[in-house]
Amino acid sequence: VFTGRLLSFEMRDPSLFFEAARRLMDRGMLTESNFEIRWYVDEDSWRTLNTHPGMAPLAAVTRPMGLVQSDRIPGVLHESSVSLQLANGTRPVRHHDHQALRSHRHTKARALRAQRRRLP
Repeated sequence: VFTGRLLSFEMRDPSLFFEAARRLMDRGMLTESNFEIRWYVDEDSWRTLNTHPGMAPLAAVTRPMGLVQSDRIPGVLHESSVSLQLANGTRPVRHHDHQALRSHRHTKARALRAQRRRLP
């Protein structure tokens, strides 16, 4: 279950969820008879979700439920087995990001050493 609005994948990216669900379906651990993804979202969010390439393999188990009023959300969550929370920073760090981070740390460390040399 996911409730709320999904305006862009930059802020709330379901890629890791889609990948995990697809893998479990490929292994037969999740099937149409024991698994359903319910999206309690508005029409714009549903259109956004359908542009994501990870949605297509899960079409058989995906249900749009429409946006619900805030007072109904606790009941929706209570009847669900899993509540999906999407947030920033859910994408895995790629190799080039590690290199950039290492380079930044190296440059910062070099600047700190130079600054220390100048201190009396």
